[in-house]
Amino acid sequence: MSGIRYQNISKSFGEVEVIRSLDLEIAEGEFVVYVGPSGCGKTTLLRMLAGLEPVSDGRIFIGDRDVTDVSPKERNISMVFQNYALYPHMTVAENIGFGLRLQGVARAERDAAVRETAEMLGLGGLLERKPRALSGGQRQRVAMGRAIIRQPDAFLMDEPLSNLDAQLRNHMRTEIKALQSRLGTTTIYVTHDQVEAMTMADRIVVLNGGVIQQIGTPDELYSRPANRFVAGFIGAPVMNFLPAKKFNTALPAEGAAEIGIRPDDLKLCQKEGPMPVQWPARVELVEPLGGEALVHVAFGDQRACLKHRDGVRPASGEEIEIGFEPGDAHFFAADGTAHAIRDVTPVAAS
Repeated sequence: MSGIRYQNISKSFGEVEVIRSLDLEIAEGEFVVYVGPSGCGKTTLLRMLAGLEPVSDGRIFIGDRDVTDVSPKERNISMVFQNYALYPHMTVAENIGFGLRLQGVARAERDAAVRETAEMLGLGGLLERKPRALSGGQRQRVAMGRAIIRQPDAFLMDEPLSNLDAQLRNHMRTEIKALQSRLGTTTIYVTHDQVEAMTMADRIVVLNGGVIQQIGTPDELYSRPANRFVAGFIGAPVMNFLPAKKFNTALPAEGAAEIGIRPDDLKLCQKEGPMPVQWPARVELVEPLGGEALVHVAFGDQRACLKHRDGVRPASGEEIEIGFEPGDAHFFAADGTAHAIRDVTPVAAS
């Protein structure tokens, strides 16, 4: 296994620049997830590392080796695709061992490696089956087995769970993370699913318009977003953004266009008691989610959402008081940059 480095990478398709002078280092053994909206460049970044897309400018390193102009088969990486890309006419054993067969590995050695890999993935009893006789989760394990058996320097995974139902997706993400931890192989994972990113990643790379917006652990991105884009992209339900002028606060010197409050941090004062910053609102909708509920409220021309756990839930149309602790607020200037909180007074907007 090896670390990975993108050095001043750019990529254009005709006149469209999709990656812009990007620098990124991924440590050996790290599990890094690329997230961002459609068209942000996350899959292109992965494909350039795999050698499936040429770079327009810059260099790519796997370990100390410059692989920018190296063919895909010589990069010693394994890729797991969204559609699994299994050979339908081959058995599970043949699919898993196909890469070793191409490398000319002897039959006995190859068979032993296939059996070991299959047992690791819970496929030991399925080696003679064809892909059509497998469930979606089993096909995904076969694809993983084919990647693992080569002992590559890095795993590249492009939306590998998007074709699975929600329950199986939850199960497989746990399996993939546990397997990566066991093997210690550097892994880059592309997803649009925030739950996958937040639960699997050592670090997350947030991309927008071909530019890195922030790199950090899941907790860092959630608690200390670098700008409004990251604050609004990370977290579900999304952060509440309220006009700063609605609050009587001491704003940063640069001024602030908005105050951001996560639904977890916006409270029902009837349940939590008086808050340093609170104001009246009306309940518009309550969405039950088992042990918690999403409460959508309105005040003036503003809307917000909060998470309510346990206790009696408010009813639609009910007049309530909502509020937050000043330390839980995020300030964003007109250009979207985040600023530290300064002397928030206990007076809220109407």
